Amino acid sequence: FQRVLNIRDTGFGSGPLAAIWSDACSRHAVWEAIDRRTTYATTGARILLRVHVNDVEAGGETTVQGAPEVAIRVNACALIQRVDLIRNDRCIRSWQPDKLDVELAFTDTYPVREGAYYVRLRQDDGEYAWSTPVWVTCPGGGIEADPDQPAWNADEPFDLSTARPNGAEAYE
Repeated sequence: FQRVLNIRDTGFGSGPLAAIWSDACSRHAVWEAIDRRTTYATTGARILLRVHVNDVEAGGETTVQGAPEVAIRVNACALIQRVDLIRNDRCIRSWQPDKLDVELAFTDTYPVREGAYYVRLRQDDGEYAWSTPVWVTCPGGGIEADPDQPAWNADEPFDLSTARPNGAEAYE
């Protein structure tokens, strides 16, 4: 079993969180994990996030013949509102699980020759997590992304009435 280390750059509960998947809780093992890039980040929540492409862990590099298989596992601190799978600059799949724990799978049937797959998730409480990418070479993939896939940062409609009441109202 691997261990996850939660490392903060400030005091407990006061900022972003960097997490490292390490084989052991020792200085040597932690530095090896950082070198392998088996890391992810959150806005502060202690979310557990695992991402693999064809059994290669986030942070790794692989060459895939055929369609890349993505596996995602999340253990969240609040209900998971949304999980986005992003390849390069395109959101290629989204889920709205509304659960604390999920295991998701996706087969990319329209791969590109060179791609970086990563996951972004949002909890109901407003906390986020981002995985480190898996860099994938797919010799049989296309040169460009599917134009029907939205950009990772495409505007989403947002109904402000659902965000009330909140602490920002005093400053409006």
